[in-house]
Amino acid sequence: MAQNTVAAGRAWLYSHNIGRNAVAGMGFSLPISVACADDGVLYVANRGNEQNPGGIRLSKLTVDQEFINEFGRTGLAYGSEGSKEGPLFKILTGVAVDADGNIYATDEWYNRVTIFNPEGEVIGQWGEAGEEDGKFNGSGGICFDADGHVWIVNTFDSKVQKFSKDGKYISGFGVKGSG
Repeated sequence: MAQNTVAAGRAWLYSHNIGRNAVAGMGFSLPISVACADDGVLYVANRGNEQNPGGIRLSKLTVDQEFINEFGRTGLAYGSEGSKEGPLFKILTGVAVDADGNIYATDEWYNRVTIFNPEGEVIGQWGEAGEEDGKFNGSGGICFDADGHVWIVNTFDSKVQKFSKDGKYISGFGVKGSG
């Protein structure tokens, strides 16, 4: 049954939900972030967990519940040392889509950004751990601005940083507090 919600001059109409709890296919495993491409395709970052690392992945689907693909699953792409044996993600935290349709995903544990083409193939990776400008301390939320710059939140040192699409640091703000 549809539900209307009105708050502060805005009205929302519940339409439907998509997915179910599962570690593969149409289901989600602790979904943490979603991005919508210009063509309406959704990309969902599934955080999964260490007990079932196959659930850590990106899902590609439509709002009409058409499952298209999943990628970045443990063992299906190169890992921290560049080998095909290591996991690509450990703590997947964010996903965003650039104007070219490439998918950018952040990992809080590996402190990096992994870039996929629309087919789910890895086409790039950048980032390293640290508290200096341009480095990550728990890379989290990610988005693009109107000029195509990448904005990424550092979870553990309370920073927001701006990068070029290829990972060059531009600017940032925020400092780690004592409280």
